[in-house]
Amino acid sequence: QQPGGKQPSFIPTTGARNWLTGLAEFPLKAPSLQVCGGDDRVFATSQGTLRGISIKDGTAQLESYLGDVAAQWRTVIVWAARPDRLSTVASSDAASSPPRKALVAAWPIDSAKSGRRTIRLCDAETGMILQQIQTESEPREMILNQSGIGFLWTRDSLCGLRFTDSNSVAEARREPASSRP
Repeated sequence: QQPGGKQPSFIPTTGARNWLTGLAEFPLKAPSLQVCGGDDRVFATSQGTLRGISIKDGTAQLESYLGDVAAQWRTVIVWAARPDRLSTVASSDAASSPPRKALVAAWPIDSAKSGRRTIRLCDAETGMILQQIQTESEPREMILNQSGIGFLWTRDSLCGLRFTDSNSVAEARREPASSRP
């Protein structure tokens, strides 16, 4: 990434610049946290807007407002469908909507802020918010398996998750120490 949130693409055989595009309207302070890549897109979130940029030609494939204007965001692909399952689902159910290929999670980064945080799980094809998860401390990392079951690490806890394909708000809470054996 270049200064000002610009993402270049280079031709591997010659090293010549193929295209240059803006990932964000606001300079990214921590690009390694704020940018992630999928099979055919680069994702970045800044000032509450998730963008998906085509790696082929640098065009914006999606742009979705996430409801919070925080300047700096963590952006990560938390789940991606296995290619063999995509072709099976697509051929057996061609009349329905296309199968989900990936989920992108995004949450504001603000180490000075304490208290509740909201993680948005978004469809990587449309940018639509599918689920929101509220945590009591700063999220660190998140991962889901093929069944939508996974973990969320926060500054203070490790939480189990189950993704539901509905537009809902869930709360991630750690188990109180008094209830552990």
